[in-house]
Amino acid sequence: MLSTASSRFVEVEYNEPDVPNNEIVSSIRERLEQHPHFRGRTSLLQIEEIGGAIVVSGRLPSYYLKQLLQEAIKGSPDVTKVDNHVDVVWPTP
Repeated sequence: MLSTASSRFVEVEYNEPDVPNNEIVSSIRERLEQHPHFRGRTSLLQIEEIGGAIVVSGRLPSYYLKQLLQEAIKGSPDVTKVDNHVDVVWPTP
């Protein structure tokens, strides 16, 4: 007996954001550079806008800073979702 797999396509409506992606990421970087805990550390972070979510990755020395980063990004205009992929790496002596 032969079985056949049927294909299903899902149509997804995508609405362009009011602010272009690079402007959102730039405004987040500027906001973080003004934040006392992240000033000078933004080069350690990769920030992208993917499918309406802000995806942040990189390394920070504490879970506190990881959570603080997420909250700082969530407070930015035009941000509705944050995917936080930051690794916590303990400083070596």
